[in-house]
Amino acid sequence: MDFGLFKQSILLQRAARRKGIHYLFSTAIGFGAISVVFDPKGITLEEYDGLPVDVDVNDPAKLKVDLQRIMPIIPAYITDMVAVQDIIDGKRYVPSTCIGAGLAAILTAGDVIGVILGKDVPKAPRYTFFDIIDRQLVVGNIQKRKTIKKTK
Repeated sequence: MDFGLFKQSILLQRAARRKGIHYLFSTAIGFGAISVVFDPKGITLEEYDGLPVDVDVNDPAKLKVDLQRIMPIIPAYITDMVAVQDIIDGKRYVPSTCIGAGLAAILTAGDVIGVILGKDVPKAPRYTFFDIIDRQLVVGNIQKRKTIKKTK
């Protein structure tokens, strides 16, 4: 599920949790992607996004999510800090490419296989970020992230 569909994402994750199955979230960021695996016994998508648990998904004003929850790492090639601030302020969309979209699908497929095989995949609040241009792989923790990090 893409980050821009907060209502649908939350409803889908709640349903997966009730059924005792994993929920996977991924999105493209530039030439990279982020992937998050939600264990049915782990933190909720609301908690990951910094929203109240059982938030009213029918009230769009309550579904405002800080950019650092969606995009904890800004690729180095996004050099226009005014543009980055515009993204943070919600004035511009998070940039993405078909390469990033493909990488999001690949990361998610790898996580699905890992869950099915019972492998130790990073689970929320941890996330996996990979950028093909920066050649950077990060397994981070959203709860330890204070500010958006720009890669080197």
